[in-house]
Amino acid sequence: MATKLKPQGPRCKRFEIWTKMAKLPKPQGPKWQFTLPLKTKPQEVVLTIQLTTFECGGVALGVSATHSVVDASTLCTFLNKWASMNREENRTKFTTPGFISSSLFPARGFRPMPLPLITDDHMLDRYTRKKLSFSESAISSMKEKVKTSARLSKAQLVSAIIWKALIGVDRATHGYPSESMLFQPINLREKMASSISKHACGNIWGICSTKPTILETSIELANLLNESVTKAVNDHSNVHHDSEQGKMMVLNSFLGMTNIPESTKAIPITSWCKFPFYEVDFGFGKPVWVVPGTMPVKKSAYLIDDNEGNGVEAFVFLEVKDVTYFDEALDGNVFGT
Repeated sequence: MATKLKPQGPRCKRFEIWTKMAKLPKPQGPKWQFTLPLKTKPQEVVLTIQLTTFECGGVALGVSATHSVVDASTLCTFLNKWASMNREENRTKFTTPGFISSSLFPARGFRPMPLPLITDDHMLDRYTRKKLSFSESAISSMKEKVKTSARLSKAQLVSAIIWKALIGVDRATHGYPSESMLFQPINLREKMASSISKHACGNIWGICSTKPTILETSIELANLLNESVTKAVNDHSNVHHDSEQGKMMVLNSFLGMTNIPESTKAIPITSWCKFPFYEVDFGFGKPVWVVPGTMPVKKSAYLIDDNEGNGVEAFVFLEVKDVTYFDEALDGNVFGT
């Protein structure tokens, strides 16, 4: 995969907000939710940084980097290294393998998948990001109620809950559920037979997708996702990234997404869980809240650890008119809660 970028440096902005961070909304209860407005436009700038300072002395740091250059792991590595250099007053060297994704997986003439991004502001007015919070206790309770031999991760449990709710939206709007499948990126660092450093930068990921299904219960969907992830991880662990087989395995995971029938609803869910975003410390403490940016793709979701590490926060991109249907489908599907 080859990418051409204009040679522009990072954009930096600073704002001062005359209010206190304590006035910002905080999560409450095991499953807390609210909606966030969205305005976005595609940018050709590689990196944009926004620093917002509050009257109380609190700081909010916003970082946007083009996905043509970085993935979530790269962004997390960059932030932690940058913060470390700031704490050490520039005495710390930036020691990583660097941007090596193009050497690991050279371009083969495959054009990037055209994601159905919604970029028109008038269209964006019809959409919102819905935030869901699942505490550690809520996730533990769900795991206790799951009767399965599979070891489901918290990300798989939450993904299945969201998947089930989106199927409910489809049923409410069309009168019947369509065949659906879930796909998510898998980080290839430290997962292949010839290990790739966890600090390697670039886009070093493949696609894990479930089989198309008409299943509708959360536990069935969670098991299906678990089977798909387990198979993908096992398959990649048996091949070397520098072998032809390894390169083709990664490439084919992307090519498989170009052959999805129009009648099948493809649901993208990205998990940032386990990436140490909450370890970023510029010298004035670790963050109290980390929120992933969400690409404006209809019926997609992003997951991230909560600030205690064992819960999950999810951000779902929905049409405003579908929020009520989503809520109705969500309430009764959390494994019996």
